[in-house]
Amino acid sequence: MADTISLDFVHGDNVTYPITLKDAAGGAIDLTGATVKSDIRKEYNTGVITSFAPNYTDLANGAFELVLSQASSTLLPQSKRGRINSFVFDVEILYAGGNKDTIISGYLKVTNEVTV
Repeated sequence: MADTISLDFVHGDNVTYPITLKDAAGGAIDLTGATVKSDIRKEYNTGVITSFAPNYTDLANGAFELVLSQASSTLLPQSKRGRINSFVFDVEILYAGGNKDTIISGYLKVTNEVTV
């Protein structure tokens, strides 16, 4: 079952979220040979607006980062009626053996830029 989280950032910023996967005993989950995918949509069952890019920092110890560049974060529309626009995302891992797990499901809260 995926953990549900909420991430906040300002439209147009570079953002990086580090993730380390551990088993129930606290040991690292070896992600060697795995790939990570994370799409961002306005709502479930709508088109992909952009995606987090994975940065594989230490797969043998279950560590990677989700990175959203400035160029990618500007693809997310700013709110026209308020200060914050919301989006949905998840994080899937495709293991070398072919199994797939969705480890995170969540919401992005993107605050409109003030200084441009």
